Amino acid sequence: MIHVTAVTGAFRWRIFDFGKVDAEVAAARGGYAEALARYRRTVLRAAEDVEDAFTSVVELERRTAKLEARSNLSSIRGIFRSRLSPPGRSR
Repeated sequence: MIHVTAVTGAFRWRIFDFGKVDAEVAAARGGYAEALARYRRTVLRAAEDVEDAFTSVVELERRTAKLEARSNLSSIRGIFRSRLSPPGRSR
């Protein structure tokens, strides 16, 4: 019986302490809102990092293709020059 009275007494005290309960609920909601804002910022930064990485990959692929085209053109020019050169002369 003493145990039940102690719990009941604590329960009654908590019920009539509305200001403290409201403040704790508000603090919990504030903490949740801050955690949610941090999470959203983290996800947004991660999405930006992924977008930046994709942009870098596309740019590198474009540059690689351009360099390969130049290299192929240089090779082709070399072949034609060597075939067009008079015998015994190379450029």
